[in-house]
Amino acid sequence: MDPQKLRKLVRRWTVPVVLITLVGGVVAYALTRRMTPIYEAQATVLVVAGPQQAGANTGVSLNPDQVTATAATLMAEPPILQRVINELKLDVTTEQLARNVIATPVTNAELVNVTVQNPDPALGTRIANTLTADFVDQVTQQNTQRINQAGAAFQGQINALNTSIAQEESQLANAPRGQDTTGVKAEIAANSAQLTTLTATYGTFRATQAQNLETVSVAAPASQPNQPSSPKLALNVALGVVAGLIVALSLATLAEYLDQGLDSEDDVRERLGVPCLATVPRFNSRPGAPRDQRHEERARESYRRLRTNLLFSELDSPLKTIVVTSARPGEGKTRTASNLAVSLASSEKSVLLIDADMHRPNQHRIFSKPITQGLSEMLLAAAATGHPVLNGRHETTYANLSVLTSGVLPPNPSELLASRRTRLLIHGLEKQRDILIIDTPPAQALTDALSVAAHSSGVILVVESGKTNAADARAVIDSLQNVGAKVLGVVLNKAKDRQLASYYYYEQAPTSSASALETTGAAAKSADEAIARP
Repeated sequence: MDPQKLRKLVRRWTVPVVLITLVGGVVAYALTRRMTPIYEAQATVLVVAGPQQAGANTGVSLNPDQVTATAATLMAEPPILQRVINELKLDVTTEQLARNVIATPVTNAELVNVTVQNPDPALGTRIANTLTADFVDQVTQQNTQRINQAGAAFQGQINALNTSIAQEESQLANAPRGQDTTGVKAEIAANSAQLTTLTATYGTFRATQAQNLETVSVAAPASQPNQPSSPKLALNVALGVVAGLIVALSLATLAEYLDQGLDSEDDVRERLGVPCLATVPRFNSRPGAPRDQRHEERARESYRRLRTNLLFSELDSPLKTIVVTSARPGEGKTRTASNLAVSLASSEKSVLLIDADMHRPNQHRIFSKPITQGLSEMLLAAAATGHPVLNGRHETTYANLSVLTSGVLPPNPSELLASRRTRLLIHGLEKQRDILIIDTPPAQALTDALSVAAHSSGVILVVESGKTNAADARAVIDSLQNVGAKVLGVVLNKAKDRQLASYYYYEQAPTSSASALETTGAAAKSADEAIARP
């Protein structure tokens, strides 16, 4: 991107981007302060897998990470959660409680962290400790049940031997005196020896089975937290600032993409393809508004710049007739024409300012001249006599400058300006003056400007900074070029201070000169001192 254009974008959008970014941070801060603080109570469970633990009904050995992952999943299942709800008499469902319970296995460790989130730190701590204790108890019960099921055959044999021994001992006790009980005693001894061996084997079996199952215990009970875990004020504000910045930059990018206004000389050159001859500052034109001499000096310098650019363009071909127009009303073409005429007159050139805007004429007001005996009367007289009438112009208080007002408004101004009489009149006036400045109606809606521009030396298009649409201005330029008119360039009118900063590095001290409006009727003076408010 061109550095100058980048600087312009920075100047234009720095304040909005900063403000929107700050708003994002402030909104994030306000919303965060309104959030309910959430506390996290964390307990840790130790899950030790047996060396030959097998997956349920799979026969495939599980590694410790799989065992802890399974345990973490089971801790958040409805059965264990319902048990906690019942014990603590919580007024929640298992689904609601599950949203606040996070069981996370620790990688490469036989640990599971159980985190409970709750606005009440004490309640959250009780839930975490109750949940882990209930889980340990549940796993212990399940392990005992599994061992008992696996040793059912041993237990059956032990029970049978105990029954046989009891029967034999009863038989021995009830035997008549003198009866031979040697056989009974031998059976009792054999069964007792077998029972002892079987009991020892069963004990070894239970110990082996217990080793093959996981053992669960509470490694670290939860302690009541002192600080909330969320919301995180600093983080949320930072995210709000980042979000505000992203929104601001996106809006700025979109606005730049959609913006078809002409805000700078770069916009004029890039979007219209013609040079910007001058940038004129905006003035407060309200009656009684205070005068800003610094702005008036800038405006004078702007018109001097416009004059200089036009005089340099004469090096290729003389500029005898310059048409001043705009795309739409209110862009300042009349003031531009009058001030350009004043500025050119100060360069020792005889200038005639012609008001050819027969729809809304204003030059007679600017110079306080009668509207009658103007252009329309001269053209009507030419129609009657058959040759152009070249008198009727009014002298002004500015040396070398005369004004030809519009005259009485005719019913058909477009046809009148497009007639051969107008061309002959302009050619005749060109012989009497060095330069003709013709103020024409806006060219977008009316053809008057096109008719006059087709026979001129060049056209100046006045656009209002930030208001005139680039497409409208481009359409006017195309229309002018289609009739053979030479577009000299654009005057960017009513520019704001920030748009002038890069063009005026040096300013003369303000003078006490009056505007063209305010000096009408005074003695003629240097036209360089005059400025009509645009």
